[in-house]
This record gives sequence, C-alpha cells and structure tokens, in this order.
Amino acid sequence: MKQKCSGLLTPNLHDMVAGLKTHWLTQQAIVPLTGAITQLVPLNTPSGSPDLATLRAFRVPVGLGICMKPRCGYVAISMRYDVRDNLKA
Repeated sequence: MKQKCSGLLTPNLHDMVAGLKTHWLTQQAIVPLTGAITQLVPLNTPSGSPDLATLRAFRVPVGLGICMKPRCGYVAISMRYDVRDNLKA
C-alpha cells in the first residue's frame, strides 16, 4: 500500500523498515549531491535487531552528510522534487 504525500507516492513505513540496510563491519557515509534526503535510523536492541520504537528521521540537505557507525540500520529516502529541481539548475 502506498501513501500520497504532497502529490508524490511514497512507500509506507512498513515497506521502508523492511528495506533497512546495515553495514556490519564498516561505517557508512552519505552525502546528498543532487537533492536532499530523509534518513531513517533506529537504535539496535541488545540482540542487534532494529528497535522500531526508537526510529527517527533526519533531513540531510545537499552538501552536508552523515556517517553511521557499523551495525547501524538505515533507510535513505530521496526527495524526488528536490532532486529534479537541482538537476535543472
């Protein structure tokens, strides 16, 4: 099921959380170059699985970045309208 947000179709939260990526041995840095992203990041439970009660969203603008420690689950969502607007410039 998809939710409509500002005229754009976005996946629902369950689909996004199911797609959490995790880098087990290395840090992961993300620096958006063509449009802002929203980064979803939960803390881990003691067993290492994501604790969805702690899920937080961060907006990361173009040119700034974040670095996540090893074993940090995350989902990066691009803001399609931001990306398209910056590609035209």
